[in-house]
Amino acid sequence: MNTDYILRLLEHLAAAITAIRSAREGGRLEEARREIASRCLEQTGLPLELVLHLPVDHLEVLLAASGHLRVQRTLWLGELLAEHGDLDLRFGNPPAAAMAFARSRRLLDSILADLGADEQTHVSRRLHELSIRLGDFDPAPLEEPPA
Repeated sequence: MNTDYILRLLEHLAAAITAIRSAREGGRLEEARREIASRCLEQTGLPLELVLHLPVDHLEVLLAASGHLRVQRTLWLGELLAEHGDLDLRFGNPPAAAMAFARSRRLLDSILADLGADEQTHVSRRLHELSIRLGDFDPAPLEEPPA
């Protein structure tokens, strides 16, 4: 995938994440949740409620079906799930947060080899952050719900 394209994608993604975090840190949690849901549908074609309830291997199949957009959509979904996990923590739901962080980590890890060196650095940092976040949780909530 074109490195310039991925860098522009990362800039666009960073702007969206900044808006979500600004709403979250400003106490506008429902606004942040709506922004995540809106970006999820807009950037991946998948409604957030579906994303939150499908097993991650099913999500990977849906993302793979998007062909050359798989990396872009997976990157967006991985980042949005991480933000949703932070929201779950603010709403007092650590098990849902742990699940969101685990899904985010798995999705981002799945595209690492498809990225250029600069993009790999960004995603590797994010994977490290997610691993640290997941270290705070009991592994039991990380199991996928039955399909």
